Parts: sequence; C-alpha cells; structure tokens
Amino acid sequence: MKPYRILTCDGGGVRGALTAQLLAMLEEEAPFINQIDLFAGTSTGSFIALGLASGFKPKDLVGFYQLHGKEIFTPYPGGIDPLSLRPKYDNVILKQIMEKKVFPGNPTLADLPKKVVVPSFQLKNPEKGCWAPAYFDNFDSTVAKELSLIDVALRSGAAPIYFPSYQGYVDGGIASNNPSMIALARALDEGKGNQNLSDLRLLSFGTGVNKDAIPEDIAWGAAEWVVLSPLPDPPTPRHPLFSIISDGIVDVPHYQCQQIMKKNYHRLNPILGESVALDDWQKIPLLIEIAQRFPKENPAEWESLKEWIST
Repeated sequence: MKPYRILTCDGGGVRGALTAQLLAMLEEEAPFINQIDLFAGTSTGSFIALGLASGFKPKDLVGFYQLHGKEIFTPYPGGIDPLSLRPKYDNVILKQIMEKKVFPGNPTLADLPKKVVVPSFQLKNPEKGCWAPAYFDNFDSTVAKELSLIDVALRSGAAPIYFPSYQGYVDGGIASNNPSMIALARALDEGKGNQNLSDLRLLSFGTGVNKDAIPEDIAWGAAEWVVLSPLPDPPTPRHPLFSIISDGIVDVPHYQCQQIMKKNYHRLNPILGESVALDDWQKIPLLIEIAQRFPKENPAEWESLKEWIST
C-alpha cells in the first residue's frame, strides 16, 4: 500500500500567516500538497486545511491573511469593551468574507476532493446533555453533505474572549489546538480512514512558539486569569488561561505522535522573536518575514524537512 499522507495545521489566529507562508515556500521547493490524503486544522488552521483541501494554493492563503486580517479583527462599533462583558470582535465580517471571497456558493464537506477533519467544541451536546469536543470530517458523505465549509470553519474558529460562539460551538483549540492526534486517530479508525499505522506519514505545522510565561508565583482570581493579566506583556499574555489552553499544550500531541509514529512523523513550529497575540493583525507582515527568513537562519532544519517530505 502507498503511504497515507496527513497534513495538520495548529490554531493561532493571525499566526496562521506564518504557516501559510512556510507551506507556500515548501510547495515551491518540494511540491507535496497534491499528495496529501487527509488535511486537519484547528481554528485558523481549519481555514488553511479546508482551503488546501478545496484546491487553494498556499500562496493564496497567505494573501487571505494579508488582505483580510484587519477586517476580521475590527472591534465592535464603539471599540473594545473595557469591562470585557462581550467578545472583542463580531464574526459577521468574517462570515461575509468567507461567503464572498473564499467559499462562494456555500460548498459542503462532501464537495471536497480530499479528506479533512476539523475539531471544534460543542457547548451542549444533545446526546450527552453536556458540553463535549466535536470533530467534523467528510469520511461519511451523507453527513458531510449537511456541513458547509463556512459553518465548519466558523465553528472551529470561534475563540472565546475574541469571538462569540457560532451555532452552539466555540474554538476547536479548547479541545485540540494541535490536531495531529485527532488526525492520526481518524486515519486509524476502521469506520473512517481505516489505515494501518505503518502506512501513515504525518506532517504537522504550528503557528509559531510565543515565549509566553508567568515568571513568578501568583495568587490570581478569575479576572487576572481570564480578563487581563496584571503582569507585563511580554512575557505574560493578556489572557493567560486561554493562552495556556490554546498554545501551552500544543506540544502534548507533538510528543504523543513522536512516540507513536517515530520517523514517519515530522513537525515544524518556529520560535517567534516576539509574542504575537492571535488578533494582532498588524504583525502579519512580521510573521511572513519570519517564515521567509527561516530557511536562511535554520538551513539544517529546512533541508531536513525537505528531505523528509521527498522521502
């Protein structure tokens, strides 16, 4: 059997521009996107995964961040709520961009020529009667016909604090901001991918490592953990608890995949020179520049990645 190739993309808001630029550069030097069997992405990574599975080129996705980053992160009329009693941003503009510029005609998961899996988190699962992780894929064509790409992306990208929930779902980063293990499980599932572990090859992309930290013992309550950290930013992000949930645990599935898949797994997640919040659209050019500099500043790692892809 030929290898079953998986590409996964982490969540991270505007930091998806880094992922998209790295993919665009790799695609020029070692084309591989057309060989991918399963795309997986969380939050901003879901936009990348769904876009690539639809036939977009990575460079098109770079353009998406450049053209629409500022629009997407436009505060509510009246500006940011100083008391944090509402989300920072509305999702209306994002949905309009998706409908008009990205997925016109409202295609569904069933329309995709490639397999995808996208994590989200359901605030009340009707069968369980409580909240629960949710995973959307197109292995079952009947179910996939009922899931529009726009709805799936918005369900996965509804980051708490930043956006309102969407159709009863919030950001997939609550469940698995690094979707590598979800993709691996879907590929192995007899009712889904039905693959053998030895046949799997998984390439994982992060959205860059923020050097976030809490450098001292703290005795915070809900306001400091969730609303606004009293410590300087950097190294402590403004919303520490959400940052820990989304960014702080991405190395857990990385370690798990390393141990399970060994040489058949590879991950790229560059360290960022400065902290980049998921809504900091002004740093999109910087993120693209960091990606462009990566091969020159890390030639051994870049060549190793290209060799792994080719092999």
